[in-house]
Amino acid sequence: MRIYNNTQDNKSPSGNAKQSCSYCRDESHKVGDCPHIAGDWVMFQKLTIPSSDPDNWTNSPLTQSGRRRWNTQQHTAHWFKDPTGWSKWYAECEKANEKQKKSLERQANKKKGKKKASKCGFCGSLDHNRRNCPTMDAFRQDALKANRNWRQAFYDDLVTKRGISEGALLTVKKEQWNGNNRVEVTGTAIVVAINWDELHSGCDQNFKNPTNQSWRTDLDHSLQQFLRLDVIIDGQRSTLTLGKEMKMPTVSCRESHGSYNWGFQSVLSKSETPKGQEWIDQGHADAVDFVIKKRSQQFLKDKGYVGLINKWSKKVS
Repeated sequence: MRIYNNTQDNKSPSGNAKQSCSYCRDESHKVGDCPHIAGDWVMFQKLTIPSSDPDNWTNSPLTQSGRRRWNTQQHTAHWFKDPTGWSKWYAECEKANEKQKKSLERQANKKKGKKKASKCGFCGSLDHNRRNCPTMDAFRQDALKANRNWRQAFYDDLVTKRGISEGALLTVKKEQWNGNNRVEVTGTAIVVAINWDELHSGCDQNFKNPTNQSWRTDLDHSLQQFLRLDVIIDGQRSTLTLGKEMKMPTVSCRESHGSYNWGFQSVLSKSETPKGQEWIDQGHADAVDFVIKKRSQQFLKDKGYVGLINKWSKKVS
């Protein structure tokens, strides 16, 4: 899922995911210590937006290295400076300001020796914490089962039935202009890579969130996943779309929408070295643990993840 994959692209030397400020995206501090919030909040109260101060972080954003191209300070600053992003900037600043105030209150209470009644960060119970939450443990098992069930259905359809895996030969097609006429041309492609490790139940584009609101997707964008087939066509590497010609009745899989030109037409020769079935039982466990580690059950429900897991954990493998 994207929220997990992004952390794998931005690992610290210790192997842990890099943390960044949820407001300005600077990786050197967290939102509770962000030096930009107070000044930006004053700016909003005075209605002097965008900031004309050359030292304001939106006018001199940090350039961050790594594969991540979105959710960086440079990307966020560019978005906030555009008039279409001002309302979002205000909302983010207001939220960050409240977070910072609460952080300062917690620090002050800690110095005074005051303790807040603890509760489970996953289910909200006052009887235990997240570490020994039976509800979270049960949900984790359901999530692993859901991913295994989805992977089994996907494997049975794509690999066992159709023979598509690394090494498979496919006939592909694309449309191109020939003078004033649009013509269809065909070619042969060999599958060289499939993003197996990223695939899980979040590929299901037919999932409907029962708590969905009109402005939300059924499954939050960060929890979705796309199928990606890398192929070699005429000596060139490309990303292939399966298209409408590949109907998968057992599972509807989101496909990547990259800059591809070719589309699937048929299987010319099945793979002689298909992906092993041990992939099915892995259950995408690392990603599941990452998602539930710091998020509440209600949050995951609102994002559609609980409904997705309920759907696929009940399916028969």
